[in-house]
Amino acid sequence: MKLLFIVSTIFFSLSLTTLASAEWTKVNEFKGWFDHYVDFDRIRRHKDKTYYWLLTNLPCPGCSNDSYLDYVEAECGPFRQRSLTQRTFPEFFAKGKPFKEFYTHVPEWIYPSPYSEVKRHQKLEAVLEAVCKHKP
Repeated sequence: MKLLFIVSTIFFSLSLTTLASAEWTKVNEFKGWFDHYVDFDRIRRHKDKTYYWLLTNLPCPGCSNDSYLDYVEAECGPFRQRSLTQRTFPEFFAKGKPFKEFYTHVPEWIYPSPYSEVKRHQKLEAVLEAVCKHKP
């Protein structure tokens, strides 16, 4: 478990410099609350897993953070995903000095559904669908 933490820390740190110039594609929006972006050039597939960067801008007045940057593990077959790491930033598009960084050791799977009571989970359905349909 420690090795996974160390490897993901190094990977995430090295990736941040290149993510600033990433090609973010808007895949979803929830007017007044958040917009989701994916860097399709950085999608990686390994066996039955897909890994991608998800950027969430929060254009809502009074939000404590303006953007989140997640490194996500997804499984397209069972149609589920979980965030492995997350950083919060004071500016849109993950700019500025990060406020916080979270490493999830045992992240829970999210099963996006248009019928979920959690609005964010409803919107993640379109994100996961776009990632799973993407051909490199």
